[in-house]
Amino acid sequence: MTERPLRLGVVGANPTVGWASRTHLPALLALPEYELTAVCTTKQESAEAAAQKYDAHKAYWNFRDLVNDP
Repeated sequence: MTERPLRLGVVGANPTVGWASRTHLPALLALPEYELTAVCTTKQESAEAAAQKYDAHKAYWNFRDLVNDP
């Protein structure tokens, strides 16, 4: 039986700068045990760019919205 991947949402997922774009996200995306489902930054534009870059299903620019979305 194959286990389903752990679905993740990453806060601070700026697509161009920061730890997430340089280390965390590339590492997580390389592991089949994880599925990136949501990203969050402080601005709508960068959140949507991050979702597109990392193939995340959802983009948030308020971390509370991400946390409250089942």
